[in-house]
Amino acid sequence: MIDAFDDVIKKGQSLLKKCTVPTVKIYPSAELLIHLHVMREYLASQKGQYKDPDADDYIHLSWTGYCKEIGISYQKANYWLRSFTPNNENAKAKTRRGA
Repeated sequence: MIDAFDDVIKKGQSLLKKCTVPTVKIYPSAELLIHLHVMREYLASQKGQYKDPDADDYIHLSWTGYCKEIGISYQKANYWLRSFTPNNENAKAKTRRGA
């Protein structure tokens, strides 16, 4: 993994750990949802390809790969983000508890 993504992955892992309680469902915080939303939008907007790692336009990290790196399935992240509404004025999130 390239160094530019290491800090972002560590931040995602840290935010996910804050929401995890042993033997209980994970409830995403607004901060985690904002982070996931920003990362999904960024990773989805990348231009390039996955086949040739030596190419200039090689994509090093996908949404699925990012979710795997931080320790959550992309399906669960997408499920949480379906109930997420970014508020552009103050960057807060409305979430549905128990998702």
